[in-house]
Amino acid sequence: MGYAKRQGIKVNDGYKDFAIKKDKLEVIALTQNEFDLLVNIDLATEKRLDQVRDVFIFSCVTGYRYSDLVQLRREHIKKDEIKLTVKKTKQVLIVPLNVFAVDILEKYKEMAFPLPIISNQKFNLYL
Repeated sequence: MGYAKRQGIKVNDGYKDFAIKKDKLEVIALTQNEFDLLVNIDLATEKRLDQVRDVFIFSCVTGYRYSDLVQLRREHIKKDEIKLTVKKTKQVLIVPLNVFAVDILEKYKEMAFPLPIISNQKFNLYL
């Protein structure tokens, strides 16, 4: 725009009055009590809910987004950590595994993939 003005071209600068209203977002987080209840609820008779809960807990304790968990493979898991390129930022993120994450990975060790991932839509529906 500055170049055009310097060249004598008439420029409509009404865009300067435009402002984006930013709403404050409500931060939603699990309390420790809610987390403990979720971890300890018996879902043995509900296989799909049990799997969705495990993936959700894994996401909570590692900080990985659903989009990152979808791309998680066994080769990303090194002993006591996960080394994965995060989809959103394209940066390598190394996350140490705590007891919850290790237990969940151990539970699904016989599967081809580390976690029982389903579609994001179904995942959210079950949550």
